[in-house]
Amino acid sequence: MEASKRWFDLGVAGVLAALIALAVALVPGAQAQKASYVNCGNKKITIQIEDGEGGTRPYKVDAKAIQVKNLTCADATKFIREVMEGSNPGKYGYPDNFKCKAGTFAVPEGFYPQICTRGNKGLKWGQQGG
Repeated sequence: MEASKRWFDLGVAGVLAALIALAVALVPGAQAQKASYVNCGNKKITIQIEDGEGGTRPYKVDAKAIQVKNLTCADATKFIREVMEGSNPGKYGYPDNFKCKAGTFAVPEGFYPQICTRGNKGLKWGQQGG
C-alpha cells in the first residue's frame, strides 16, 4: 500500500508539472517575441518648401531603406513628410510625440540613418543630406 501511495504522489506531481509548463507556454507574454521591422523600400516624398516669394512650392526628397514596426508604410510616409516639413511638432519636437535620434544601421551614401520610436512603434529610414 505504501509503494502505491508513492507512485500516486509521483504521478500527481508529474501532472502538475505538465500543467504548469502548459500554462507558461500559453501565456501571451511568456515567449519573448519582439515585433520585427518590416521593409517599406525607398520613397520619393513631396514636401512643401518656401519659394522666396511668400508662398510655397512642392519639392521632392528621397527617403531610403524605410522600415516600420507596428506601423504601416503609409504612416511612415506621412511621418517622414511631417518631419521634413517641420510640421505638427509634438512634445519632443517630432510628429505624434515620437522620440528620434541618429540610427546605427546601414543606409546608402549621401543619407544618414534616422530612428524614431514611441512605445512599441518604430520607424527607421535614411534621410537625405548625410
